[in-house]
Amino acid sequence: MMPHASFSSISLLELAATLGDVVGTTPDITHGPERVGDIRTSFGNPSKLISKFGFAADTTLKEGLSQMGLAKKVRKEA
Repeated sequence: MMPHASFSSISLLELAATLGDVVGTTPDITHGPERVGDIRTSFGNPSKLISKFGFAADTTLKEGLSQMGLAKKVRKEA
């Protein structure tokens, strides 16, 4: 799972699919054997951010990736 600090988790496959949506392609995913040190679950918790600054990001993962300009960069390099 990949953390994105919104009190929820997202799988690596979900992240890849979302990134694929943003850049306009379908990721070609292959699975290999589990490796020593692989992280099975990770959870982002924005509680400290909220308590210190009084707010948390309300941007979805897809919106954030889109705002980074990844789609333009990937299409330009292709």
